[in-house]
Amino acid sequence: MDVFDSNIWIFGCLFPDSEPRRLVREVARDEPDGRNVWVPAYVFNEVIERFQAPKGRYDAQHVRRAEAYFSDIVSQSRNVRLPRQEEIETMDPQEEMNRPANELLAEILDIQSKDAPVLTGAWSRNRHVDLYTCDRSFSDCDLSAFGIDYLPIQYVRPPA
Repeated sequence: MDVFDSNIWIFGCLFPDSEPRRLVREVARDEPDGRNVWVPAYVFNEVIERFQAPKGRYDAQHVRRAEAYFSDIVSQSRNVRLPRQEEIETMDPQEEMNRPANELLAEILDIQSKDAPVLTGAWSRNRHVDLYTCDRSFSDCDLSAFGIDYLPIQYVRPPA
């Protein structure tokens, strides 16, 4: 089971010729032996928020298509695992990021506070997952220094 950071989903849905898109396509193929992904409520809501309030140079129609692609994958692929609908509806990404436990975790691991809920979301589902991110500093987090060698954080090159 894998967990994709929100940047994998966002870049993978926005940029067709990118490494994140390759990963997203592996999930979208919906093959029985395909890539299985857990989407924590925090990641799900962060992706939706970013699509609804995009930053940067993105054309509104392109962003709407990317959001629809994401929604289709997470709602239709057998390879996607989601939390209960209630958990998604009650999750506020900003509030979650600012929870003292996540701020403490970010401080201890020297990661951004926005990455702590991604990490805890991955860990809470299945402690033996691979976490993928386009955030180099997040991927540099060495959990093995804390005796956690079963939750690797894989760096994926973002689109140029």
